[in-house]
Amino acid sequence: MQNNSPAANASPRSLVIAERARNVRQLLSRELSRDGYTVCALASGADLCRELEADSSPRIILLDPDLPGLADDAVLHRLRRAAKRSHLLIHSFGAQTFAPLADMTLATINRTGNIEAIRNALQGALSKVDDAGS
Repeated sequence: MQNNSPAANASPRSLVIAERARNVRQLLSRELSRDGYTVCALASGADLCRELEADSSPRIILLDPDLPGLADDAVLHRLRRAAKRSHLLIHSFGAQTFAPLADMTLATINRTGNIEAIRNALQGALSKVDDAGS
């Protein structure tokens, strides 16, 4: 588990990356940290559940629907609660969605290796945060 920031510093630019592939997790963490996001990168559903329990602040969650342990009922329950006050983005191949959270997903980002698509989706999520705060 890589955590680049203390949970207490969560802000609208706080980003949780829940990604099974270490190289993707590291790339996204590095690039999006450079963009000014406070990043917490996690490798499993259990790690995600612990992070969401430790910090209930609003944030953006970039979720790999194939994350190990994601289908666990406790993880899904905690993620569903967190998604009510956060922005959930699904990072997947093709049109794959994550059915248990489809009603709470802000966007699905096609997993093509294009970091710009992720940046654009994050900007869209931030604009929704800004609109809600106005």
